[in-house]
Amino acid sequence: MEEGNPVGWLLLSNLVLLAVVVGIGIVVLSLARQIGVLHERTAPLGLARQTPPVRVGERLPPLVATNLRGDDVDLDRVAAAGTHVALLFVATDCPICRTVAPVFQQRVDSAGAGLAGYLVSDAATGAYRDHAAAARVDPDRCLVSGVLALQLQVRMLPFLVVMDPDGRLVARELVQGARALDRALAALWPDRTA
Repeated sequence: MEEGNPVGWLLLSNLVLLAVVVGIGIVVLSLARQIGVLHERTAPLGLARQTPPVRVGERLPPLVATNLRGDDVDLDRVAAAGTHVALLFVATDCPICRTVAPVFQQRVDSAGAGLAGYLVSDAATGAYRDHAAAARVDPDRCLVSGVLALQLQVRMLPFLVVMDPDGRLVARELVQGARALDRALAALWPDRTA
């Protein structure tokens, strides 16, 4: 292309401009998709904000969910058998959930008969089954329910909810690691370490 050829430079600048516009369009479409995903995930929060918060010490509403085998699990009945019930709300695409779930399972196993632990997710997908298998959780201990998250006002993940044998809320907190999980479970048995 010659220095004195303005048509060539004009054509080149238009091609560069076209490439930039197409690139910006791709970025905007991908951002719009992510905004849509975030909008879907936060949609139930509006409903949760309208219900009064469940406080520690209060009796929980009846809690029923379906496990990965398709059986209904009445959590009030499980608690009435004399055990604390711990619910760890997780998502398969949450990296923190993938690290906390195996630790949760170890703590539940070491607690023995005094604690029944369940992983809870809102989607019965193959990814949830794989997540549970990686954490070595029995499919009977993996619950599928979006309603539980609304009832217990779960807003962030991973989130731990513990109820006592009387059906009262004992602990309700965000667990970002093993220490937070141990701290929440240690409140159940202050005389021993988790």
